[in-house]
Amino acid sequence: MSRKTLIALIVLLAVLAGAVWLNNRRTTVTESAMTGSGGALLAAVDLSTVRAIGLEDEASSTHLAQVAGTWCVTEMENFPADLDRLRELIRSLDSAQAGQIADAGTEHLAEFGLAADGEIKPVRIRLEHAQGTTVLSLGRMREPQAGADYWGPAPGRYARVDEGPVRLIKEDIRMAPADPDQWWNRTLLEVPPEALRQVEAGRGDEAFTVVRETNGTYTLSGAAEGESVDIGAASRLFGALRSLRAQKILTEAEGGGTNFAAVGQFRALAEGATYDIQVGDARPDEGGGRAVKIAMAAAENATPEQQAAVAVAANKLANRVFLLPAYLAEPLVLQKDALRPKAPEPAAESKPEPAPEIPEETPPSPEETVTEPPVES
Repeated sequence: MSRKTLIALIVLLAVLAGAVWLNNRRTTVTESAMTGSGGALLAAVDLSTVRAIGLEDEASSTHLAQVAGTWCVTEMENFPADLDRLRELIRSLDSAQAGQIADAGTEHLAEFGLAADGEIKPVRIRLEHAQGTTVLSLGRMREPQAGADYWGPAPGRYARVDEGPVRLIKEDIRMAPADPDQWWNRTLLEVPPEALRQVEAGRGDEAFTVVRETNGTYTLSGAAEGESVDIGAASRLFGALRSLRAQKILTEAEGGGTNFAAVGQFRALAEGATYDIQVGDARPDEGGGRAVKIAMAAAENATPEQQAAVAVAANKLANRVFLLPAYLAEPLVLQKDALRPKAPEPAAESKPEPAPEIPEETPPSPEETVTEPPVES
C-alpha cells in the first residue's frame, strides 16, 4: 500500500469517527449509555387514587381536581371536566412503559428538553395521589434521522419521573394538553326526544305548546279542528336537547349584553325534570351562534335518584352563559309557522304537445320537369 493511499484512509477514518461522535453528541446518548429497563413508567403510583392533576407547558397551565366528588377545571371556575379526556390521560399514563435509561446527568437535561430554563420547555404532569405527589416531565421527541443509518436507541420521547433518570419512552402520553379550554365538558344536556312530554317555545304572542302523545304523535295545543303538526319540524323541536354542546363559556362582558327576553324561550317538560332555556340573538361574528342560559328543576314526581341528578346538572349550568353553534341553537328558536304542514305544491299542468308539422309538397318547377321522348315502335 502506497504512502498516499495510507494517508487517504487515515483521513477517511477520522472523518467517519467525527461523524459518529457528532451524531451521538446531538442526542447526548450512545448505545453504551442506554440500558434496558422493563416495567411501567409510573409503577410506584396507584393511579386509581389520583385526586388532583396539574398540567403545565411553556404557554399555559391547567389544574384538575375533585370538587364534591366531581372532577372540575380550576381555571374554568370549577366547571366539570371532560371525563372522557381525563380517562384517556389516565389510561395513557397507566400503559406507559419505562423504556431505556439514558445518561441522567443534570448537565444534559436541557438537551433532552427536560430543563425548565432550556430552549425546549418540558410538559409537566403533576399527580396528587394516595402515596404523595409525583411529577412526570415530558421532554423532546426523538426521531431517527431520515435517510441515514442510525446507531442510537429507538425513536420515542424523553421523560423523567421526579428526580429519577432520564428515560426514552416509546409511546407518547396522549391527551395531555395544558390549555384549560380543552378540558371542560362541553356537553350541556343529553335528553333523548322520547323523554320529553311537552315543549313550550316562541316568544310573546308567538308562543306555542307542542305535546307528544303516548303513541308518539305530536299535537299543537289550541290548534283548530283538523289542524295537524309537521312531523319533521316537531321532531327537530323535541330533538333540540339530544346533544346540546357549547362552543364556549361566555364571560360576563361577552354575554352580559344579550337581550334574552326579546328573542326566545324554550321550556321542555320531561320525566323527572323541567328545562328552561333563554336564547339570545344570533351573533354574526360568532358564525350565527347564540348565547343561552339554562335552568333545571326536578319535577314533582321525580324519584330521589332523579332529584340528585338534576341537582348536579343544575349546579353545573347555573349562573353561566354558553355560546351554542348555530346548528344547535336553531331548533330552540323554531317559529310556530314552521310547525304547520306545508301545503303540497300544485302539480304543473301538462300542455299537450303540438302535432308535428308535415311539410307540404312543393310542385316541381317547369325547368325541373323533364319530358321523356316518345319511344318509337
